[in-house]
Amino acid sequence: MEELIIMPEIRTPNAPVEIVEPPVVPSVDGGGVLHVRGGATVGGVTVPHGPLDGSVGDALRRVSAGKEIDKKATRLGWAGSITGPVKEVGPGVYLRPYEHCDIYYSAGTGAHEVHGDIRAKYVALNGVHLFGPPVTDESGTPDGIGRFNHFQHSASIYWTMRTGPMSVGGSVRDRWQNDGWEAGALGYPVVDTQRLAGLSPADSPNIAWCVFENGAIVTTGDGSDKAVFAELTSEQMRTFVRTRFDAELHRQSENLGLQPQVEMLDVSQWGYGFWASVPRQATYRLHGFHKNPGVADTDFVLDVRLRFSTAWPSLFTAPTFKTLIAALDSVRVSADGWGHEELARRLANGVHRVFFRGSPDPDRPHIPDGAIFIADFPTGVSQTGQGNIDVIDVLTTAQGGLQVLLNPMPPIIGGIRRMVAQQRIDIFLQG
Repeated sequence: MEELIIMPEIRTPNAPVEIVEPPVVPSVDGGGVLHVRGGATVGGVTVPHGPLDGSVGDALRRVSAGKEIDKKATRLGWAGSITGPVKEVGPGVYLRPYEHCDIYYSAGTGAHEVHGDIRAKYVALNGVHLFGPPVTDESGTPDGIGRFNHFQHSASIYWTMRTGPMSVGGSVRDRWQNDGWEAGALGYPVVDTQRLAGLSPADSPNIAWCVFENGAIVTTGDGSDKAVFAELTSEQMRTFVRTRFDAELHRQSENLGLQPQVEMLDVSQWGYGFWASVPRQATYRLHGFHKNPGVADTDFVLDVRLRFSTAWPSLFTAPTFKTLIAALDSVRVSADGWGHEELARRLANGVHRVFFRGSPDPDRPHIPDGAIFIADFPTGVSQTGQGNIDVIDVLTTAQGGLQVLLNPMPPIIGGIRRMVAQQRIDIFLQG
C-alpha cells in the first residue's frame, strides 16, 4: 500500500552558481596540481571551466550532485538513512538510494524523490532511461485518491489503491491531460502505455495506446483520440450469462433448468495490480429449479461473480487474435425444497469444476485454469510499415456492460471498425 505523506512544496533546488578564479585546483591524480583559470562553485565544490580529464570531471560532478541530493533528503525529513553511494545512472543523472525513497538529480531537473510502488514500477521499467529523471516529488492528485510522479520525457506514473502503479506517456498522456487527467471521464490508467513494435528496422509503426478505468486512448500517425467501441449492454450481458449457464446445467442433468429472470447484483471497482489492474467483476443472480419425480420441484438461487478479460498465446509478435474469457471469482448456491442441501452442494461443485479444470484449457492453452472460453476475435494487427491495429482490448463498464475497445484513427476507418465489430457481436449473441 502506498504511504500517504505530506510533501513539501515542489521546487528545483539548483544551488547558486558563483564564478570564481582560483589560482589552482587540486588534482586527484599524480600528486601535482591542475592550473585552471575561471571556474564555478556549485554546492561548495569548485568545478573548473574547460575540458577536464574524465575521471576528475566525473568525480567532481558526482560530488556536486551528492550534495544537492543530500540537501533534498534533509528538506524531506523522512527519507531515512542512506543505503548506497551516489551513482550516475544516465547521462548527467545521479541517484542516491535512501531507506524510504530514491532521490534523483540532474542539472536540468533538480533533485526529486520517488518512493513506494511508484519507485518499484519506475525501477522495473528502467524508467530513468525510458522516462528520464523525475521532475516532481511523489504528489497527491486533486481528488485525494491517487498519487503520481511526472518525469522528464512527457511521462508519468499514477497509483491508486484500487489500480496499482501504471505509466502513461507520450501523445497518449497529452491527450489524457487534455481530457482532464484522472478527473476526466476516463479515470485512472489500468495498464502501462503499450506501443506497437516493428518487425524489422525498416518498419516504423507509430501506434500506442493505454487503457483507463472507463475507456482507452489510442495515438497513431493520424492523431490521438479516445477509443471507439462496440458494446454488449448490461441487459445483453445478463441474458448471455443466463443462456450460457442454462446450457451448462442441462449438460449436467436434464432435470436442471433456469427461470427467465436474471439480476446483476453489483459491479466491483477495479482491483490492484502491479503490471495491470484486475478488471471489474460482475455478480449475477440466476434462479433455477430441479425437477423431482413425484414431488414438487426444488428451487435454487445461484450467485456467480465473473471477471471478463482477454488472453492470447505468448508469442514474440503482437497477437493476431485475442480470446474473450470469463473467470470465476466466487459461486454461492441456496436451495429450498426436497433434497435442497444436496442439490446446493452439487450445483456449487459443478459450477466450480466447469471453470477450474486443474490445468489450462487443453484446446486453448493460453486460457488459464479458473477461466472458460467465450469467443475469439481478430485484432487486425500489422507490425510492418506504418503498422495497424483494430482491436485494443475489452472492458467491463461500471454499469456491467462489455465494451470491445477499437482504434479510432483515422476517424473514418475508426467508424467502420466500430460498425463491423458491432455486427459481429450481434451475430454472436444470436447464435
